Amino acid sequence: MGRPRKADIDVGTTERILSAAEETFADAGFAAARLEDIAEAAGLRRPSLLYHYPSKDALYAAAVARSFERLRRVLGGAIAGEGTFEERLDRLSGTYVAFLVENAGIARLVVRELMNPSEAGRPLLEEEFARTLDLAESFLRVAGEGSLRRDLDVRAAILQVAGGAILYAIAGDLRPALWREPKNAPASRHAATVQRLARHLVLKEPS
Repeated sequence: MGRPRKADIDVGTTERILSAAEETFADAGFAAARLEDIAEAAGLRRPSLLYHYPSKDALYAAAVARSFERLRRVLGGAIAGEGTFEERLDRLSGTYVAFLVENAGIARLVVRELMNPSEAGRPLLEEEFARTLDLAESFLRVAGEGSLRRDLDVRAAILQVAGGAILYAIAGDLRPALWREPKNAPASRHAATVQRLARHLVLKEPS
């Protein structure tokens, strides 16, 4: 068996670094996060980390961009498939919930920046989160033409669903008390609830 190519090694190292950075920034916040801790979590030394990302600002930007790119990719796949608008709406909301539960770090990043915005993070989240909301809004307005409530504020409806899912993702062991669900309930249970909520919010009543 031949040696791994340098490009493959670099991709693997980058993924480890960005995964470690997302978790560390989500847990500690931008100001308190230490490059030494991120490097250790990625299995590297600090100089090696700085070889890939020369500053904490650069690493934070890359980690945030990667998180939202992954989210937009899975959401784009959910709405691009076949089916009626209602079926694709279900896939969109269900996929969003599942992604946040599986990748709660991105939800914690958003909440940290909303509560205590950092100089490095606020502009990034304004751009990246807004682009993600734009993706959902464009889908609803285009694919949902004729199916949406006449008086619907599309952006507000999206934010209501998105915000609730973010809260659920970061709630952890408080979910049973807050949502009255069994302990260790699968994410699919809450996804189904969000799907029903999204339909109720955006779809007009049958005539």
